[in-house]
Order: sequence, then structure tokens, then C-alpha cells
Amino acid sequence: MTEYEIADLALSKAMQLQGAVSQIQVQMGIVSDGIQLFMAVLFGFLAAAYFIGAQLERLQALIFSGLYLLWQIWTLGAISTRGVVMLELVANVAELRGSSEVWSANVPQSLVVGLMLILPGALCASLYFMWSVRHPKKA
Repeated sequence: MTEYEIADLALSKAMQLQGAVSQIQVQMGIVSDGIQLFMAVLFGFLAAAYFIGAQLERLQALIFSGLYLLWQIWTLGAISTRGVVMLELVANVAELRGSSEVWSANVPQSLVVGLMLILPGALCASLYFMWSVRHPKKA
């Protein structure tokens, strides 16, 4: 192998790494935007539940909660899809680097799995809050 071929191979591998890292950054941006959207809608729902939840009729509350639930499930699906793509890209970068560092690949995986546990929990808690505001316990 000539020096030119070695340099060309090194440059192409560096460009592959740079492209993969850029794609990871894009996916992380999309995931963070999805989380921001999820949280904005969640807090809007909580504010609406607190201020007008008790005054809504049953059908109105069901429609409001149903639309909220569908929107949030769609958002969670988008976040999880992009999270899976990000995990695949991280695995590709580790493969390109020939890295044996296990922890670097586990950090994004832990974040994605943690988000997929925390965000649905927040969704369930917000729905519980809405219906507990509608039906307060008499002391």
C-alpha cells in the first residue's frame, strides 16, 4: 500500500466519522425538540386541568384528555424513533473507531431508555391529575 492510499484511507475514515457524529448531533437535536414539545403540551394540559378541569362536562373532559393522550403518544413515538436511530448511529461510530469503550455506547442508551420510562410516567400522572381535579375526594 502506498503512502497516498494510506492517507486516502485515513481521510475517508475520518470523513465517515465526522458524518456519523454530525448525524448523531442532528438526532439529539430532534430528540431534545421532541422532549421540549412534550413538556410544553404537558404543562399546558396541567394548567388547563387546574383552572378549568372541574368545570368541564364529562364529555368535554374525555375529548380533551383523549386528544391530549393521542398527541403525547405520537410525540413519544417520534422521540423513541429518533432515539433508536441515534443509538444505531452511536454503534456505527463505535464500530468505525474500533473502540472497545463500552461505557460510551451505554450512555445514550441509558438516556433513551430513561426517557421512555419517565415521559410515559409523566403522561399518566398528568391524566391522573386531570381526573382527580374533576372528582376531588370529600374530606
